[in-house]
Amino acid sequence: MDIRCLPEDKEIEDFCEQVTDGEIYLEYNTWYEEFDSFGSYKDDWEVEYLDPGGIMEYLDRIFDGCHDLIKIGSYRHAADVLDRICRLEFAIEEYEDSEDFDPDANPFSLADVYRHHLLYTDRDQVAGDLIYACYMSRKDQGKEDVAERIADLLLLPVCKGFLPGDVLWNEVESSFFRSLSMALEKKSENLANLAEEDTSVYCFETYSLKEQQEHLQKMLNHLQLLLKQEDDAEETGKRLLSDAWARIGDLLASLRYEPYIDDQLQISEIWEICETLITEHKCQAAPWSLRKNILSDIAENEYYDYYGCYDPMKDLVRELCVEKQENLEFADLLCQVNRGVCTKEAAALYHEYGAEEKYMKYLQDNLGKTSQEYTDLMDCYEKREDWDKVVETGLIALDKCKEDMTDIFISLIRAAWNQGDTAGTESYYAKARRRRKIQMGKVDEAYNLLREGGAVWDMSKG
Repeated sequence: MDIRCLPEDKEIEDFCEQVTDGEIYLEYNTWYEEFDSFGSYKDDWEVEYLDPGGIMEYLDRIFDGCHDLIKIGSYRHAADVLDRICRLEFAIEEYEDSEDFDPDANPFSLADVYRHHLLYTDRDQVAGDLIYACYMSRKDQGKEDVAERIADLLLLPVCKGFLPGDVLWNEVESSFFRSLSMALEKKSENLANLAEEDTSVYCFETYSLKEQQEHLQKMLNHLQLLLKQEDDAEETGKRLLSDAWARIGDLLASLRYEPYIDDQLQISEIWEICETLITEHKCQAAPWSLRKNILSDIAENEYYDYYGCYDPMKDLVRELCVEKQENLEFADLLCQVNRGVCTKEAAALYHEYGAEEKYMKYLQDNLGKTSQEYTDLMDCYEKREDWDKVVETGLIALDKCKEDMTDIFISLIRAAWNQGDTAGTESYYAKARRRRKIQMGKVDEAYNLLREGGAVWDMSKG
């Protein structure tokens, strides 16, 4: 992805300061026309805004660059830049040949820039990128805080007429839309109170308040419609999932009376029900309380592996857990079972969703005679640059494991190198050469990369 069009952050910051200080500005030109180009009597003034400093071309570059940042997932960067740019107000100076100079005394915002057709970038794209980048960069924070932030942005002039569901519909749960609706209702009440303070004077401020109230009401109506659709989908998902799981329960109950489990028809039907739930994607709309109860049942019965249903149940779990927090809660349920496959699946979920402390606890508690757990734990320590722990874990692995120890030796060599331990580095390399079942090609490659790369310790000077 080429985002070279986006200026550097310092350059953008300087640009914003120059706009705010009025050092770069737009020019206002107006002239009187008695007749239009068709010769008809007009008797009116024509107005145009000129851009001698190239502000608009620069803004188009920034908007295109931020759009590309969002495509590659750099949401925080895009959000910070767009938040600053979308709040700019532009100074207006008189054009030297202008016959009059009487621009509005109101702030000339980005919305006014679009009203006078000065930018090429689509306005809805800018507003959508602003809202989307803000949500995606903050979605792991509390819903109320994020909703309050989004509500503030939606009141910016550039977002007038923009509806939040246009970009957030596929990204958020209904609970967020409810939080956003509550935040907007508070904004609406505050604006109503401000409008009541002085309604006798008709000026830009009262007109602006009225426009904002109308925009807020439009967004609230929009969110109410989305929430109704979400409620309908939730009811459908709840009914579908409840009925399907009740049928699975009946089938499992009938299997308990079988003298042995061996491809009974009930098992095939359970597989088919799970596949239907997964392919229709409707059960995700069911409330979390229902999904969590089913997940708890699956965990307690170890994915119903005894009945030949491990694979469909594992696939169903992926369908039932939508959010990061839901996956972590399911991992906690698996840990409570604390048996075989459950703790291993829990560890995989902790690792996948960033609960590294719990993942490392699993590895520490399950170090055995195979090298993989040691290697995984050493990788975790390496990411933290805890070289002492890397060495400590590696030495235990050398004592207890008899299989291929290639990755263990590579980690030990790397740890000693980064500790500046020349003797240790050479010692681990020498031990690897003497050990059986070692892929010395990989060890040599890692060893030579350290020597050639001059990481923390230059071994050539040792």
